[in-house]
Amino acid sequence: MAFQTKRPPIQMELSKNTFNKLVELLNYNALNNSQIGTEANTLKEKLLKYSIPKEDENGKECVKFGFFPKEASENIFQMLNFIEERIPITPACDYYKVLLKIREERQKQKEDN
Repeated sequence: MAFQTKRPPIQMELSKNTFNKLVELLNYNALNNSQIGTEANTLKEKLLKYSIPKEDENGKECVKFGFFPKEASENIFQMLNFIEERIPITPACDYYKVLLKIREERQKQKEDN
């Protein structure tokens, strides 16, 4: 059987500057956070190994890469953790409860129609 690869379903394209910031953020977490450092380093290494440098339609340097859903979720977590180390994030309310209420209302609307 031939070797098969699966293309990550979440495709992204970032400017060179934004890509550099993302990799630096992951590098920071890898070096300075023992709880999430291993995951940060894994994401950083994957970005550096599999990303594709290119030029966009305006001739500006950019980088294209893909994530699987779990990797995209981990990347969001890494960014939030990086931010929270600098600026404490205190939600104004319990958004999970808000979500449950909205879902309940949507379900009721579906049942009424």
